[in-house]
Amino acid sequence: MKSALFVFAIVGLATRTAFAADLAPSPYTKAPVDQAAYNWAGFYAGLNAGYAFGHETMVVDGVGLGRFETSRDHDGLFGGGQIGFNFQFGGGWVLGVEADMQAASIGGTFDALVPAAAFGTNKLDTFGTARGRLGYAFDRLLVYGTGGFAAGRNTFQIIQAASATESETHTGWTAGGGLEYGVGQNWSVKAEYLHVDLGDKSYFVIPGGTSYVSRMKFDLVRTGFNYRF
Repeated sequence: MKSALFVFAIVGLATRTAFAADLAPSPYTKAPVDQAAYNWAGFYAGLNAGYAFGHETMVVDGVGLGRFETSRDHDGLFGGGQIGFNFQFGGGWVLGVEADMQAASIGGTFDALVPAAAFGTNKLDTFGTARGRLGYAFDRLLVYGTGGFAAGRNTFQIIQAASATESETHTGWTAGGGLEYGVGQNWSVKAEYLHVDLGDKSYFVIPGGTSYVSRMKFDLVRTGFNYRF
């Protein structure tokens, strides 16, 4: 009888020990940190600079000259600023509007504006765009397309026995795309490409005289930064 009681006591002790071990707290492990996705929404403003290169066509229509066309390449540097606003929806989609204004020195020379009589120069002094933007954000990286209205102020000069200068505002459209990357809570850097078509504009229009119609198109690449408020 004593042997049986001893066996039951040993079994009971072992059972209580195993049960207590099952109830022991598990080792502490730190919960992973939940980092919020980068926020692209809101107002922003920034600066940019870049290089433009393109092709300009000039149609000359004059008494005794007939109608002919001449063209040449043009290029130059520019810099300015931009402002905009973004909406972020559906997780990573970003819809926004942006306007920019640039000071520029984009131009070149027509070697034979009028055969054996004159040549011409032009310089795009300022231009700007107002565009929509639609893109998708991979957290800090925003990939977007953009397009809208473009305008620029061009100065055209005829150089011959007596030179003449006239400035006109061209209007047209622009489209392109870019990348923007968030480098801080409010700061981002960007790289962008745009094709700009500023359309036709007539210079020195004199009834019964010679007229010059310029069509200005160019591509641009630029980099810049934005600060979101």
